[in-house]
Amino acid sequence: MIYIGRVLDEAKKEWDQGKEPTRDDGCYISPVAYDVIQFINGIVTSAHITVRDPHKAQKITSNLTDFMQRYQNFHEDIIKQNKPHSKAFIKANLSCVEQFRDFLVDRDLFPKNVRENCLRGLTEMKQSAHTYLLTPVHKILKPHYKKVGTSDWLKKNTFEKLLNSTEEELQELQGLTQSCHQELITQLQQEMTVEYVRRLLKGEVKLKDKDRQLMAYMTVKENAERLHNLFARMGSKQDWLKEILTKMAEVLKLQDIPAIQMQIVSLGSAYPDLSEKHVSALLKLKTNLSKADRKITKTTLSDTLKESRADPGTQKFFSKVEVR
Repeated sequence: MIYIGRVLDEAKKEWDQGKEPTRDDGCYISPVAYDVIQFINGIVTSAHITVRDPHKAQKITSNLTDFMQRYQNFHEDIIKQNKPHSKAFIKANLSCVEQFRDFLVDRDLFPKNVRENCLRGLTEMKQSAHTYLLTPVHKILKPHYKKVGTSDWLKKNTFEKLLNSTEEELQELQGLTQSCHQELITQLQQEMTVEYVRRLLKGEVKLKDKDRQLMAYMTVKENAERLHNLFARMGSKQDWLKEILTKMAEVLKLQDIPAIQMQIVSLGSAYPDLSEKHVSALLKLKTNLSKADRKITKTTLSDTLKESRADPGTQKFFSKVEVR
């Protein structure tokens, strides 16, 4: 089992020498996952063993567990050092993480606890990689985020600048395999939508009459459409994010209290993590609504959610949106 340790040592050597990983069809790749998987498959096949042979299985699994821990430590060290070639290595690692994940899920070679521990480590690696690659993007976009939910935001060119900057930053995320790229931009789209809603619910813009509320409705609806189209061009299929913004926009447009209540209930039924705090912040944007109107709307939502049982598979969204 010394071999799989050497595979990682070779990758570390290239990292220490400042070399970028090789590219295949524009994607950064690393032989680590392929070599280790082939080696383990080879041992199992040549010896004609399964995990039911306790002694041999234990030898393989203990080596794999140790390897995964070393690999995760190496991965985190690349991020921590943040060298010029760190991003390229992390992109190559994401492809390896996916290959290891598929191998562990598809092949019943290891005991459940070993498989779960390895998968947990791989999930942590993927998440730290995503955070490392996306944090600089959000930093660039922050000045544009700040305009959302302000009076300036109702002017068309404000969101245009956010979209243009996003499109530029998306180019920096190239170099991943298609499936890894898809997962990364999906997370970016979700995080951008969360940030958009958070800024909107801060309540800086006051929509004091029907005309201002209609303008805000059109702005949110158009923003939702354009953000969706930008990510759809990149291969994202997150239609539900556009739906959230569209439902919120409808609340801003409606003037009739029962209609507003129905729309809030519709939003809360689709996304049960919508809290009374979120509803209160959204309704406070409509400054012509009385405190009593806001209260009855929140009560209606609360009563509806108590009566209905949330689907365990429902997407979480509003729980990620902090409101004060």
